[in-house]
Amino acid sequence: MRTSDDNSHHLFIGDQAIGAAIFDLDGTLLRFNFNWKDSRQKMINWLSENGFDASGLSIRNRTAEMLDAARQQLQSESIRCSYEEVRRSIFGILEYYEIESSLNSFAFPESHSLLRKLHSAGMPLAIVTNSGRLTVDRVLKTHGFLPFLSVVVTRNDVENMKPYPEGILKAIAELKLPGKDVVYIGDSIEDVRAARSAEVISVALAQGLYSRSELVQESPQYVFQDIAELEKSIR
Repeated sequence: MRTSDDNSHHLFIGDQAIGAAIFDLDGTLLRFNFNWKDSRQKMINWLSENGFDASGLSIRNRTAEMLDAARQQLQSESIRCSYEEVRRSIFGILEYYEIESSLNSFAFPESHSLLRKLHSAGMPLAIVTNSGRLTVDRVLKTHGFLPFLSVVVTRNDVENMKPYPEGILKAIAELKLPGKDVVYIGDSIEDVRAARSAEVISVALAQGLYSRSELVQESPQYVFQDIAELEKSIR
């Protein structure tokens, strides 16, 4: 495997050389049609039923925010569960909805051609996703992505999900590459924030829940309308 210091074999986005690419999964390479509203309401309900003050939470709060809110309250005498129990229960809710939605998942047509293009150039490729290991392994196999990937990091592999940078940093460490010319490609605000915190090149795709203007406000290095436009830009 070549290293990202081998500049002569880099591909480019604009004037930016890239030595390795890390992708988000749902909304970036494929679509789960995940019922995020119901899943988040179930999380809020579970927290309330187990002694947490969830009055400040709504379905607009991401899973990482709900976990952070729960962790801050664990010193309360009224709460009998541990943080690991909270994670296990919240992840169980996510897994239920992920498995259901993954049955009807579909890959964006350009995903395979982009991965093939990067892989053929010798570029190390990885996935960093907030989705769970069971569903991720299943959809990567179903959609034929596994042969292109060197590393896959799911929420089960880290203590803190995106927007924390832990997953991206773990992938970089496993790839044994410096992070200076690693690109992280995702479709959400959380992806852009995680990339910034990890100090890697951020590429945002406006093909998911967030509009182009919302993503631009987070100041990624590059914003494309979709994965097709990204593929055309790489040379």
